[in-house]
Amino acid sequence: MFNAGYGSALNLEKRVEMEAAIMDGETLAAGAVGLLSDVKNPIRVARMVMEKTDHVFIVGKGAEDLARMFSLERRDPATSAKSG
Repeated sequence: MFNAGYGSALNLEKRVEMEAAIMDGETLAAGAVGLLSDVKNPIRVARMVMEKTDHVFIVGKGAEDLARMFSLERRDPATSAKSG
């Protein structure tokens, strides 16, 4: 189980909350997002934070709004858990 896109684990309330972070090793620029619920690729939002904002970490509604601003693809990331 992981928390970065399709197949994300559910939280205790049975909802998806995804995180992602990215860093440029040459410039040390970084971007991170958290509490995303329906963005197909959260790492793309993290890249937008790094490349297009003055911020390093954006969560919740702000991260969701940023994904909408850049027309990033939405998708229900929950999958059914397989047993065994």
